[in-house]
Amino acid sequence: MLKFLYHGLLDNPAGVRGATILACSLCLISCNGSGNGNFLPPVNSHWAKGQYLTSSRYQHQCESPRTGIHPYTNQAYPDRIGSTAHENHFLRSWTHESYLWYQEVPDLNPNNYSDTIEYFDLQKTNELTANGTEKDRFHFTEDEVSGDQFTYTGQRGGYGISWKMTGNRELYVSFVEPDSPANDAGVTRGMQLTHVNGTLLTELTNDQIADANQAIFSPELGTSATFQFSPTLGDAVTYTLEAANITVSAVLKHSILNTDSGDVGYLVFNTFNTFTAESQLKAAFDEFATNGIDDLVVDLRYNGGGYLYIAAQLAYLVAGDSKTAGETFSVLQYNDKRTNDNVEYDFVSNTYNTGAPSEPLTSVNLNRVYVLTTGDTCSASESFINGLRGIDIEVIQVGGTTCGKPHGFNAQTNCGTRYFSIDFETVNGQGFGEFIDGFEPVASGGDPFTNKVNGCSASDDLAYELGNSNEQMLNTALYHRSNGTCSSPASAQQKPRPSLLIDGELVAPPSDKVLRLAPGFSF
Repeated sequence: MLKFLYHGLLDNPAGVRGATILACSLCLISCNGSGNGNFLPPVNSHWAKGQYLTSSRYQHQCESPRTGIHPYTNQAYPDRIGSTAHENHFLRSWTHESYLWYQEVPDLNPNNYSDTIEYFDLQKTNELTANGTEKDRFHFTEDEVSGDQFTYTGQRGGYGISWKMTGNRELYVSFVEPDSPANDAGVTRGMQLTHVNGTLLTELTNDQIADANQAIFSPELGTSATFQFSPTLGDAVTYTLEAANITVSAVLKHSILNTDSGDVGYLVFNTFNTFTAESQLKAAFDEFATNGIDDLVVDLRYNGGGYLYIAAQLAYLVAGDSKTAGETFSVLQYNDKRTNDNVEYDFVSNTYNTGAPSEPLTSVNLNRVYVLTTGDTCSASESFINGLRGIDIEVIQVGGTTCGKPHGFNAQTNCGTRYFSIDFETVNGQGFGEFIDGFEPVASGGDPFTNKVNGCSASDDLAYELGNSNEQMLNTALYHRSNGTCSSPASAQQKPRPSLLIDGELVAPPSDKVLRLAPGFSF
């Protein structure tokens, strides 16, 4: 952890400007137990309404303290003997100090809760947005080591399937990781899952749902489950899949599409949430730049977010030096007790966490970019859109309205659990950040100071593989590029199989819908 702080202060990887770097970083050292907070004597767990000790007085006092060394940071666990009440008091104090809407959180007695996760779930606002949705839909936790496994190695447990649900327990395969048990078995995009372990999904009893959810979405490594799929054509197929550590492709696919009006780069980018994304982005854009593409389609339909500095890298890779030099990618604004922590992020023109010396990024230097989106396009993906609009790069949005998350986290770890509680909001270089109801594609009337973005509505077409020019979202983008309108040819006449257009929400752990700061500032 100190390594990241050290690199953050010297190399300034996320383009942070101003003296607030030092203040923010020192705060994180003490809050994470790397400083004096780890040696404070235990405190009692008395509660008095409206009275708070600092969170560092409670941190690392654990009901079940761990021993040993963290496998990814190589740091000793800071845990010491405490209780569930101490863990709850830490969450109460930390929320009061850092949560963006701390004034809207009820002051609940931590001693009355025997489950720390249950208590954390209550440490959030209950207010609604103007559209009647929850103001904070992104409050969640993850296991510290499991989360770090994905961040550091790009691996997570599973079968290599990303799922999409349309309601009434209809579950489809949205994509499959190339090197995974699912790919090896023959699972492909567009297949519908009908049975799990021999039981029809629509006939699962209440007693069976929990086991089915675990088998599908969060299987333990080495365990197997039997799945029956219905392909878009042909007979049902059954596969028995064993869960393994899957190397996630942040860049799932990239290609160059040759059109009558020039070459178009196409990039499927599925997560900003792992350090391995940097080298994958660099390789894709090196190829784009070498081949001199004329336009670019960035497919973020399944990208739930991740590190802000990687979003700043992707934006730089699109726009280049001449358009980003001296410009602000994003401004982070904290609550009214932490205004000194407010900070500006620049566009990032080099690699940082690749495990090798920093390298310059090669941009394609474009004035516009097509972005494919759904309701699963979230957080750092939206910051990418907003940051480019802030320097007057033309963003043309194709697909559906994004999830609406102009907020982020400095995630905090305590006793083996990492807590994600919103503590900052973001605006771009022109001061705009009002997209809590998502960026919406409109055929005309888009305005960089609203959440309306010029573009076209289109559905996620599971009848074709990602990158196939007949797939509806990509087809719509290419048609708009050639004709300047959203009306697309009746491509269904060209399709050799039935169209499968899906508008449901991705079924994924909420940790995919995050906006994090660069290492050295986030943990």
